[in-house]
Amino acid sequence: MHLLGLVVLTLATVSVAGGKGPPPPVNIRKCCRLGEHLEKTQKCAAGASLKWVPRVWLIARNQLHQPVGEAPRHFRILENTQPDTCQEPEFIYGENKFVIFSNGSLFLDDRNLVVPTETYCVERDSALVCLPAHYRTFHHNQPYLAHPPVVARKCCGPSGAWSQLNSTCVFLDNRTLLQNFPFANSTHVELRYGFPECKNNDIAIADHFRLENFMEETGMLILESGKQFHSTEFCLEHTLDEINTYVSVFTCSEHFSHPKTAPVPNNDIRFPLYAAGLFISVVFLLATLLASFLVPSNHHVLHWRCQTHYVACLLVGDLLLAITQISGNSIIGPACTIIGEFIEMRI
Repeated sequence: MHLLGLVVLTLATVSVAGGKGPPPPVNIRKCCRLGEHLEKTQKCAAGASLKWVPRVWLIARNQLHQPVGEAPRHFRILENTQPDTCQEPEFIYGENKFVIFSNGSLFLDDRNLVVPTETYCVERDSALVCLPAHYRTFHHNQPYLAHPPVVARKCCGPSGAWSQLNSTCVFLDNRTLLQNFPFANSTHVELRYGFPECKNNDIAIADHFRLENFMEETGMLILESGKQFHSTEFCLEHTLDEINTYVSVFTCSEHFSHPKTAPVPNNDIRFPLYAAGLFISVVFLLATLLASFLVPSNHHVLHWRCQTHYVACLLVGDLLLAITQISGNSIIGPACTIIGEFIEMRI
C-alpha cells in the first residue's frame, strides 16, 4: 500500500484522536460468521482461520497492530453483519487493498479514501464497502463483478510524483498536479491510485503517455511499439524532471523490459551496405535455385531436394533481413514480430 498516503492520513487523524487513556469501544462488522470467509462471489463459505482480522493501524502508536490477524482489545466484532447504508456495496479483494484504523474507519489504498465504520464489513483479505455516491456512479448501479468500471491509476497518489533519482514517490504541495492529470475530471474513467503488483516490486518506465493510445472502452493501453497493457498492469505518473511536460507509463519489468542501446544516426551508412550485400546474396541464391531446376536428372536425388529446401529457406531469410535493414525503425508492432519470427525460422 502507499505508506505516503497512510502517513499523511495518520498525521491528520492524530490531532483528533490524541489524548491519554484507553480508546473507546469500536464496532467492527465481520461480513460472515466466525469460521467462514467471503468468496469472490460475495457469498459466505465455511473455512477460515481464527486470525481473520485484517491489518489494523494504531493511530496513537503510528504502527500496525501485532499480531496481525487478531483484533485490538477495544474492537467489538459484529458477526455476519454487512453494511446497510447502500443496496449494493462494492466487493474489494486483496489484503493489501485496505487497512482499518484503530478508530474504526477503513482506508482504501487505491482510492486514497477513508470510509466510516458503518459503511463496510471486512474479512481477512476482502471487504464489502458502501462507497460515496461519486464512486458508485462508475458502477452504473450494478454489481461490481458484472460491470467493473474502466480504471486508470495514478502511481503515487493524488499529491505525489516519481523521483527517478531516489526511485520512489515524493510528496508535492501542488494542488494543480491532480487537476491537470489525465482522467482526473473524466466521467467515463475512474482514476485510482497505486502501482501494479510486480515480482520483486521491479518497476520500469515504459513510455510517455499519449491519450490516443488509451482505450476508454476497455482500459487497455497500447504503446507505439504495439505492446498492450491491461489496466491492472500499468499506472501513470509525473516524474520530477518532466513534471510540467509529460506523464510517464509505469509497468512491471516482466511486462515491459528491453536492453538499453545507444541511439543510431539515421544517416549511418552501415545499414544500406548490409542491405545491399543481402540483396546480392538473394540474387545469387535465386540463380542457384533456377540452375538446379534446369537439370532434371538431379530431381530424384535426395541430396538435391535437401539442397533446394536449404537454399530456398536461406533466400527468404536473407530477403526479410535485407528489408529490416533498410526499413530501420519504421517496422513496429505485429509486423516486426512476424518478420523476426520468419527470419529466425528461415536462417
